Amino acid sequence: MEGTGLWARVRTQRHETALWVAVSEGHRAVVDALLAAGADPAAEDLRGVSPLTQAAAYGRVDIIEKIARARPRAFQTKSAALGLRRATLNGSKPAVRAMLDGGVPVNARPRGLPPALLAAAVSDVACLAELLASGADHEERDRDGLTALHWAVRANNERSVRLLLLCGADRNAKDKLGRVPADEAWTASMRELLRPVVREPLTDDEDEDAAATGPARQARSPGRRCALS
Repeated sequence: MEGTGLWARVRTQRHETALWVAVSEGHRAVVDALLAAGADPAAEDLRGVSPLTQAAAYGRVDIIEKIARARPRAFQTKSAALGLRRATLNGSKPAVRAMLDGGVPVNARPRGLPPALLAAAVSDVACLAELLASGADHEERDRDGLTALHWAVRANNERSVRLLLLCGADRNAKDKLGRVPADEAWTASMRELLRPVVREPLTDDEDEDAAATGPARQARSPGRRCALS
């Protein structure tokens, strides 16, 4: 494409590059040409949004994959973390998966809620499961000390709550005001779901069984991948 090298460096008044525009409009042939000419998919506009951010926000999985092949380092930037967050907000599980496969750190902290907390807040169980299976820290907190479990309870989504509990989320985690997730519950069924589990003392045989399943329990502890069926 004639003159592509020049266009790869042009910016609008808002510092949007030609690649930014091509990705946003879904012009795949232009995206290919600009990447071949050296355009930077991590070049940010005045809002900190890059072409990669836009690809994730619009759920353009094929473009995300093109960028991953051409410029893998772009996935280690702040704008890539923002892209993962926007893909989560828009409920695009394929885009979330593509961004994670490209190398965006699942626990990166973009501005706003981290992806796992955001998925819990908007009741997107599919994206939440994808993030947790990729190693998202379910005990990560926002600036008010709320965990993903707090947000899932606020959203009154029992599927998200069950998923987080399955992965080992702490039902006794307190926010900065000392509130536990159950304090956010709207319904009796949600409060029952979050009720502390009271276990009877183990017999000798049960104690041996518990020791044998230790590694499986550890797999659900914070900071470890939660393998979901």
